[in-house]
Amino acid sequence: MESRKEYIMNGNSSLIVVISMFFLILFDCSSKAAYSDNLLQNSGFEQCDRNGNPTVWRFSVGKNGKYTNTEDGYEGKQSLMMENFNLGDEVNIIQSVSVKPHTDYIFSFVAKANSMQDLKHTVFDKVSYDITYPFWHEVKEVYNSGDLSTTNIKITLINRKGMRAWIDSVCLKEVEYHKSWEQFQEESLKFAREKLYIDDPEYGIGVVSSLEKVMLDRPLEGNVTNIAQLELGKNEHEAIQIVLIPIKKDLKKVKVHIKNLKLRGEDFKLSRHNVKAYPLGYVYCDGSLHPSLYKGWIPDILLKLNSFSVEKGQLQPIWVDVYIPEDVRAGIYEGDIIISTSNSHDYPVRLIVKVFDFALPEKSHFEFTVPLQPDATHEIYGRKSPDYVKEFRVFMADKRANTLSIWGIRNFEEIKELIPLWDKKFNFFHLAGYKERWGNDKDFKEKDKKLSLAELKPIIKKIKKKGVMDKAFLFGFDELHWNEPQKYKEILTNMVDAHRFFKKEFPELKLATDIKEVHPELAGLVDIWIPQIQFLEINYNDWLKREKDGDIIWMYAGANPFSPYPQMYLDYPCLSQRIIPWVGWKYGASGFMYWSANAWWHIIRSEQFKKKGLNNVYKKTRWPVELWSVYSSGRHAGGGLLIYPGPDGMPLSSVRLECLRDGIEDYEYLYMLNEKIKALNERTEKSNDTIDLEIAINEAMSLLKIAGVVDNAHSFVRESKDFYQFRSTIMHHLEKISNLTKPIPE
Repeated sequence: MESRKEYIMNGNSSLIVVISMFFLILFDCSSKAAYSDNLLQNSGFEQCDRNGNPTVWRFSVGKNGKYTNTEDGYEGKQSLMMENFNLGDEVNIIQSVSVKPHTDYIFSFVAKANSMQDLKHTVFDKVSYDITYPFWHEVKEVYNSGDLSTTNIKITLINRKGMRAWIDSVCLKEVEYHKSWEQFQEESLKFAREKLYIDDPEYGIGVVSSLEKVMLDRPLEGNVTNIAQLELGKNEHEAIQIVLIPIKKDLKKVKVHIKNLKLRGEDFKLSRHNVKAYPLGYVYCDGSLHPSLYKGWIPDILLKLNSFSVEKGQLQPIWVDVYIPEDVRAGIYEGDIIISTSNSHDYPVRLIVKVFDFALPEKSHFEFTVPLQPDATHEIYGRKSPDYVKEFRVFMADKRANTLSIWGIRNFEEIKELIPLWDKKFNFFHLAGYKERWGNDKDFKEKDKKLSLAELKPIIKKIKKKGVMDKAFLFGFDELHWNEPQKYKEILTNMVDAHRFFKKEFPELKLATDIKEVHPELAGLVDIWIPQIQFLEINYNDWLKREKDGDIIWMYAGANPFSPYPQMYLDYPCLSQRIIPWVGWKYGASGFMYWSANAWWHIIRSEQFKKKGLNNVYKKTRWPVELWSVYSSGRHAGGGLLIYPGPDGMPLSSVRLECLRDGIEDYEYLYMLNEKIKALNERTEKSNDTIDLEIAINEAMSLLKIAGVVDNAHSFVRESKDFYQFRSTIMHHLEKISNLTKPIPE
């Protein structure tokens, strides 16, 4: 795998966006925006005084901390190592710098540590926390200077005993743009006049992929166009965004009219009912505990398609989702999407869809399990009927999301009607959870065992009767105090005892746990191992051995990990969500567990959060009655929040959930291609013409390495165009190899 150092140097093209109350910034250091010079001096700690101390920087080390230059540098010959020997002390490096008021800056540095520990950095008086990993990785965040003309740049090694961290390449740069808002508007009007023959255009149209965040009042990058093109297989969803650009006036009562798509050269149509349009709703994020790659008004909510208005000077993306039924013919389809308003001209968008001659299975080979919290929906809507929860679960199943909770015992009546759905769409379903019975801090005592048996036996009896016992799993011991060695050891002993008990009582029942590393004493007692994404990478060889022994490996994300790892956070790029199943493929993980789809109770109980200083909390609850707080998980934007409560009692999806679902469907390409290789290997034994088959096999095996898309769990493609180019290559090769595996005529 490519090292992080190589990745940052060769492929650093992340899309970074910041929006303050008045300003929004779009940043891409490779092609879309350019940096001014680094404002920080001695950013690599290469210049030292006669005592060997880095110049310009100021240091604060507490009683037992220290700093020193080391030859282990990311760039140049050396880096700065900070070390803390005493709990309660902090080690700080500080540099003052002059800045322009009300200007946008990006702050970054490269770091590593002796273990997974915390740093924090302060810029423009705002503090962000950074998780450090045992390899060089980049920390990056965007800021607006506000009223300040000077700021202290500070990086802090927090108060943990025995912590070491290496820092290099510290940078504060102003963002500059290639295209102004005025240039962007003129391009839009010119296109409408010259390409669409609209005499006096009042607004424009842009088209971008589903992996771009269209910020509220910044120009779209790339060419203005009214051509929307997609590639997808059968039984698959894929989306693209049409962006409205009001220039001369507000747009009133905007409507979207979708026409049938016609197959080129044939009298066959793709029904317009397979094309859905959703205006995107914006939520506000002013930063998180983790470094934020986007700030301000961020598009995330797929709203119901009614007429809507768009203010002059702002952008409005329309999310267009195309679904291809399995009985649709392969080929290229074309049709129009007409944008109309009550106070301006119509605008046509041409939708071109290439349908490949293969179909994705209805049941995913990559398992996505995310608890749906019925109590949160009940608090908002005041409805407690099982049918209401069922509607939510069916909605999520369409997103390839398995929503049975991993916490607490459940009433079998809640899920019995859904078992056929689960059996049709998923490989596993979560039977029950015992955080209250056997979890982080509590011993699993005899009374707990008796109570567990009393609760589980009747449920398991019914599960067996339904014939799906092989799909059921039991989850427990959530996040075992990794940073507290003594408590971790005690809980591990308790966990072994609990797993032995359940294995003895219910030998057919699969047992699952999220855990940092493989413990030999748990071998044979855990069927589904679920490390956080970063531990999947760091301890990969151990997980690989468990997989070879027949265990199942998934991965999960909670509050951690932070960038450079993928996450479900609102202030991370869309590729961060879509790439998760690809990371799973790279490491042999066939599932992803996320902690919640609708952690709305954090927002509902707003007074609790106001006491914590979270002002972005609102009293009203249903979107879009009032603005919706994105801090459903402490100060992590979008954490545990993948759907929003709609006004009609049904959930509204998020861009992040859609992107993850699309990534799960991408995983099927890889899975299907791998299966085709197996079929071709058998075919070569029966065919005299083996050269073409062997070439196809070698090409497919090369693609399955997904080099350049995912090099490792913290180093993956950052440009949407590069991602789509590789995806297209996979799809063309899958179609080609599918033809080679058709039955040989007798």
